[in-house]
Amino acid sequence: MKEADSNLVVVIMAGGAGTRFWPVSTKTRPKQFLRLFGDRTLLQLSYDRLSGVVGPERVLVLTNEDFVPLVREQLPELPPENVLGEPYRRDTGAAVCLAALLARKRFGNPVIATLTADHLIGPVDLFQRTLRSAVSVAATDAVLYTFGVRPDFPSTAYGYLEIGEKIPTPGDIEHFRLKSFKEKPDRETAEEYVSSGRFLWNSGMFVWQADAILAELEHHLPDHLSAIAPAVELDGPVVLMHMQGTPATMQDNPHYDDALAEVAAQLAARAKAVSRRGISSAKIILDPGIGFGKRLEDNVRLIRGIPKLMSLGYPVLIGLSRKGFLGAITGRKQADMRLAATIAANAYALLAGADILRVHDVRETVDMKRVLKAIGAED
Repeated sequence: MKEADSNLVVVIMAGGAGTRFWPVSTKTRPKQFLRLFGDRTLLQLSYDRLSGVVGPERVLVLTNEDFVPLVREQLPELPPENVLGEPYRRDTGAAVCLAALLARKRFGNPVIATLTADHLIGPVDLFQRTLRSAVSVAATDAVLYTFGVRPDFPSTAYGYLEIGEKIPTPGDIEHFRLKSFKEKPDRETAEEYVSSGRFLWNSGMFVWQADAILAELEHHLPDHLSAIAPAVELDGPVVLMHMQGTPATMQDNPHYDDALAEVAAQLAARAKAVSRRGISSAKIILDPGIGFGKRLEDNVRLIRGIPKLMSLGYPVLIGLSRKGFLGAITGRKQADMRLAATIAANAYALLAGADILRVHDVRETVDMKRVLKAIGAED
């Protein structure tokens, strides 16, 4: 990897709906997931073209949430959290905005190459040299690059880029100032574009710094930023908490035939659902929601059943500090009088295997953990 590539993040947009290449391409398996040229799919070929340019940990794939398992199957090299499933199809601007915000949150202010998942591009060496040429300039200047393809016929299926003056740069890759972007033209206009020699096909691939494109989005698409930014801030651990009903109704006659089995089943289903949306299983934490829509016997059953919850394969968070069921056991009606009961219950939870405790009384809980460790009850 060259020095100019060290701050590079590649985003592959793989959200096509499978309508342009029907019937070979379908809604359930659009063309980016098909093997049309050899034994590798178009998505896999897009990833292969990055070999030696960027590592898998710095490649993000944006796709429809229904395609997340398919992307992970075809690109097992990628960290699971680098495959992001969008719940709804939106325009390219939304995908660019999401990618830029996510790249900045994870990597600082990287250079982002936004590439397609359904193009056949060759020779690969020329593609890589072109990509690196743009990256090397974007690494130091707040410029926005788009890649153009010289047309060999007047296509009405592509947008066109009108090029301006040539910009001197090192190497043999030509750089031009962009004068205008033209949407898909009619046949007569397309013929004029091609004959003029001043127009290129728009490839839909871009290179820019995260901060540079976010500044443009703030100016031109501020609603995109305001809508997407809060979701990106959640790009961290996700706690899935069980609760029967709503906060207003959860204690209105809660009922379970088997609280442990039902809570475990619901948490497992929710973990699977969020994983399908692109959230890495490594970021998922389960909280059985002790005290939330549970009877006394349900809370006790859940605490005793912590090992079963652990068997689901995710870290388990237990939050029982000063809860009402502890008051019911001890007769302590005031929450601030339940410290001893809280410490006892938390000690049991730790010994049962809980990974995380949510507490009010941090100092006292730390002392409890020190005592457990000193007597060999906790490793």
